[in-house]
Amino acid sequence: MVGILGDVMIDQLASIRDYPEEGSETIIRSLTPRLGGSACNTAMVLSDLVGRCLLFSQIGDDEHGHLAVATLMKKGVIPDFVSTRPGMPTGMIIIMLSPDGSRTMFSHRPSHPLPDDEGLEDRFISRIDFLHLSGYVLLEERDRAICHRILDKAAKKGLPISLDPGISPVKKVPEAVLAALDWISYFIPNEKELLILTQSPDLFSAIDTLGAQKPVLVIKRGEMGCLIVNRDGSLPVPSEKAVVTTNTTGAGDGFNAGFIYGLLQRWPLERCARLGNQMGRQVVSSPLGIPGTSFYLT
Repeated sequence: MVGILGDVMIDQLASIRDYPEEGSETIIRSLTPRLGGSACNTAMVLSDLVGRCLLFSQIGDDEHGHLAVATLMKKGVIPDFVSTRPGMPTGMIIIMLSPDGSRTMFSHRPSHPLPDDEGLEDRFISRIDFLHLSGYVLLEERDRAICHRILDKAAKKGLPISLDPGISPVKKVPEAVLAALDWISYFIPNEKELLILTQSPDLFSAIDTLGAQKPVLVIKRGEMGCLIVNRDGSLPVPSEKAVVTTNTTGAGDGFNAGFIYGLLQRWPLERCARLGNQMGRQVVSSPLGIPGTSFYLT
């Protein structure tokens, strides 16, 4: 079973007529709350594909936390390792969606996104055979210490581990993301994240900067598909053209789920990446978003 380590977030999707200048005003056409965040998105898509997975996280004892757990259970994500912390608001992201599909995000992250409970960690590790990490739980020192402890336990068990770093961690704590690569088997950034992380002017300079790191590098490139880089060289895997809705939120998380599913089936990396591309395409082709969509193998 796959275990996913990351924070629970509620997305408030605000569809706007135009993005205003600072100090001015615009009209919100619709406002929709739904479960989101990288870890939850990957868990929900993956559960559709494999039937179930585990999420290790922490929510607040509030209506948003209860909504999150109900949605996770409906999608087949097992919430046994989602703890409740009284007095802590569940995380929220306000996403401003422009008519052209551009997204501007305002995040209010939870103060304690992971439970600090070694017994719970041990039980979590005992039930999984693959670990996926959302980089957002590397942002704060407290949570990095918990992550490192869990990564150590997973590595000692011999589990494969994947990491999607996220845009905020590569901007704010690049050294923490790079340090985490010591544990990682599959590093899955998008192209922009990789350029920021390595402070490189172009993709191939970024790859050279990382050097012969341990992880297989899987670079998400949007409509261009992805690029796989390992010790054998590099392999581009193009994506079929998608019918894109006005919201691309979660496309990279859908890719993660498809790629991990392929790894669980012991497929060649190229086939894993093709399924990742397909899942990303299914995400952007659905107006209902990840919680309201059933994902399937094609």
